[in-house]
Amino acid sequence: TKAPRGESRSPSSTLTATGPAAGSGFVAVPSGAKYSRVRVNAVNNSGTTPTLDVTVKYCYSQDNATCKDLYAFTQCTTGSCWTDGFVVYHMPEGTYPGPYLKVFYTLGGTNPNYTVSSVFEWGI
Repeated sequence: TKAPRGESRSPSSTLTATGPAAGSGFVAVPSGAKYSRVRVNAVNNSGTTPTLDVTVKYCYSQDNATCKDLYAFTQCTTGSCWTDGFVVYHMPEGTYPGPYLKVFYTLGGTNPNYTVSSVFEWGI
């Protein structure tokens, strides 16, 4: 496992609205980065049949219009998701498709309530 050369943390936030929710901020991936990993932690606090879909996207600019799907985590329902060691996604060496990464969240169910946080790491 390679040691991270850079890191960006998204502060913990609580999501409560059904549908697309605020995601992490845009994370600029340095030129020459050869790998990345994204760790996401989600805890369901309440709701009736709550669901949380988490997608990592690469973006060519910070307007959300130029973002493309890169990786989708397994849907989170009740309890904690991705807390024990986190889910890790590594980019293939030297293949960054865009200068920014961002985590997008979509909530479902009735009155869903999740606390989420994410960490981006990269190396050269």
